[in-house]
Amino acid sequence: MFTVTVAVRLIAFSVLSDIADTHGVLGRYPIIGNDSGGYAAVARMLLEEGRFASPGLAEPQSYVVPGYPVFLAGVLAVAGDVRWAILLQAILAGFSTLLIWKIGSAVSHRVGVGAALLFAADPVGIFYSITILTETLFIFLLLICLSIFVRYFDGRIGWFFLSGLVLGIATLTRPTALVVLPVLAIVMWLYSSMSLRRIITCVLVMGFSFFMIVFPWMLRNKILFDSWSLTAVATTQWFQQSAPLYYAYKYNVSHAEAYEVFRARLMEINPHKSDDGTLRNTPYMGRVVREFLLEDPFGYMYFHAVKTLPFFFSDGLRDIARRMGFVEVNQPNIGNLLLARDVRGLWDALAHNSLSSVLLLVGASAWFLIIIGMTISIAGLRVSSQTGAHIIALCLLIILATALIAGGPNASARYRFSVSPFMFIAAVYGFEMFRAYLKNNEELSARGGSASG
Repeated sequence: MFTVTVAVRLIAFSVLSDIADTHGVLGRYPIIGNDSGGYAAVARMLLEEGRFASPGLAEPQSYVVPGYPVFLAGVLAVAGDVRWAILLQAILAGFSTLLIWKIGSAVSHRVGVGAALLFAADPVGIFYSITILTETLFIFLLLICLSIFVRYFDGRIGWFFLSGLVLGIATLTRPTALVVLPVLAIVMWLYSSMSLRRIITCVLVMGFSFFMIVFPWMLRNKILFDSWSLTAVATTQWFQQSAPLYYAYKYNVSHAEAYEVFRARLMEINPHKSDDGTLRNTPYMGRVVREFLLEDPFGYMYFHAVKTLPFFFSDGLRDIARRMGFVEVNQPNIGNLLLARDVRGLWDALAHNSLSSVLLLVGASAWFLIIIGMTISIAGLRVSSQTGAHIIALCLLIILATALIAGGPNASARYRFSVSPFMFIAAVYGFEMFRAYLKNNEELSARGGSASG
């Protein structure tokens, strides 16, 4: 599986590079979009000037965490070309496949193999693992953390210390990993055979080693920006995206018009007179967001829930096709049509965008099946002594916690990719349970027929 995973990604990278060069699409592939370009730019600044900052800005970066830019800076220092990062990411994806197999096999052989194959063949995962984005490194680190946690679930405290260290590094790569430590604590409390006192000790040890890794970055931000936060990304996204998009939906205006309302209010209260995504501005951004959302919290909750659906059901294929020039850049917003209950608009969007509609239906149908499998897997949590129940609980809780913080208007297939290994493990387990249930019913029916005969 390792060889296949790496080979598929390198072949895909070769094909996409050729398409990018010959057809003028995909921008500066493998750098795609603002996030991708930002990571590469910070890495070059770190290497050339020794500063963790974006080019042309005197103020240090507080939007991007250091893990991935440091990784890219290392690649640039050794190879001189960011494209070599793709080779390393393909190898990391190969190791991730093996880790998924290992974790899933602790439940059953079928779960391990099935989940690993799904991860290896996921087209969205293949695409994002061969671009300059954080997800591939993050997934690898998170899987290492969880493989240690699962392997030594009732073991020595030293392994929990190591698990916390790796989780800290994963968090400095992608801050969504902040939700994982509470999940680990909950799973231990529910499923561990250790005494409560020892569980508490292990959780504290994990927390301590985790804090050892993230604290220096927090201290740096406190010194530079008077904030203990790891990053400005969450508040900035709420200010620039989530809240203005709800305002636009509520008052039927464009996102740009809505953002100007929020920006004007920010300029009134922010002594720095800036809307840049920096920890210097986030306290005031947060205040503006809270002022608006508290006017209609339940209305926003409904909006947020509908907009979170793409986290679970988005095909992701249309985004790849759009970047490659196969479909139009401006695609119909399915979430907005659902919010407006515009059945006719939804039908027109599907009917008049043939390739886009096919990609949507194929991708969304596949993920619908995966969500069904995940839902069935919940039944496996009823008996704490059942083999692998703690692993399924771990997977489901990580998915849920990540959806809570990464959902809403910004939800996408890319955000889902970071937890896709756990979705695959839970889904395969769910279908294995369903298969066992059907087989058991057949056997009971056969016995009943024999007895009556």
